[in-house]
Amino acid sequence: VAVVVGRWYVKRRQNDRRGAPKRTKHTEPYYNPTASAKEKYAALEGCVGEPCPSDVAALDGEYDAMVLGSGVGPLYTAALLSRAGRKVLVLSPDACASGAVLGSPSPGDRKRVGRWAGVPFDVSDARVGHIGTTQSLLASALHTAHDALGGVRFARLGTEADGFAYEVLSVPGLGGDAGDAPAPYVLRAGGAASLVEDASLFLGEGWHDDDRATTLADFLAVVTAVDAASPGFFVAKLLGDRARALFRAETGDAFREAGARYAGDFYARLLPHAPHLRSLVAALGLRGEPLPPSRASMGAHAAGMAAAAAPGGFYGVVGGTGALCRGLAAAVTGHGG
Repeated sequence: VAVVVGRWYVKRRQNDRRGAPKRTKHTEPYYNPTASAKEKYAALEGCVGEPCPSDVAALDGEYDAMVLGSGVGPLYTAALLSRAGRKVLVLSPDACASGAVLGSPSPGDRKRVGRWAGVPFDVSDARVGHIGTTQSLLASALHTAHDALGGVRFARLGTEADGFAYEVLSVPGLGGDAGDAPAPYVLRAGGAASLVEDASLFLGEGWHDDDRATTLADFLAVVTAVDAASPGFFVAKLLGDRARALFRAETGDAFREAGARYAGDFYARLLPHAPHLRSLVAALGLRGEPLPPSRASMGAHAAGMAAAAAPGGFYGVVGGTGALCRGLAAAVTGHGG
């Protein structure tokens, strides 16, 4: 009897929708999974959201929470609040709440590209690493009655033939002299082992016998340990001093101390005799960051490096950021927001 009850309980927990209250209202996927390709494209051509009333003050008291911004972050926050039973208002400064740029051809080009007028174009980087963790977090906001991710799907970047390559770097001076033209450097799946192997073959600096120098493998071990301490740091920020002391005892202050220091200081200390490796790790860890390593936090760098060191490579949202934002918006509107 105990075995039967135990199996029933485990199966029940496996079927539970993560993060969902017991009496949450179910929503339908943002598009019908059985729809044709033409219908799916049509669902993505419109903007996410609707024009706001001119008198925003009239909405005061009608909603339990207000979220400001556009894109995945604000809409994910709003969807989680909606799942918790709140009626949420999202105010976006952009015409499309997904953060997409709307096509607006000039009058002279209207005949040629007029059909794209008002169509949202994604300009953000929709790639994600750690796909299992990402899907688990999104399921709390996206789940519907029949779909754990609310119709949102991910596709792995690259192919098996190219090792699931997901990006080609072009860094001045990487692999050559300072005045040479940048040589393409391909990033592929496989985690830290692939990064170290490719750096050894391409740069000749992946492994060192010199005790004074730290290898890329050692550097990756440091930054992944820093990134692993980040969840405890942020949870402790939310839960107060008692939780902060608990997480500090378990993970130490690695992320807090690293976040208060510049990435360039870590480069100089851990990779003192490897200028090409310093260029490589800067390109890996600070992708999309507008600051140089000498002015960027090591906390941000550790997150970027940990994603690059994920064994599975990177995935993209099918339909782009707009598809993900549309699924999140459906969760908000489905709960009265």
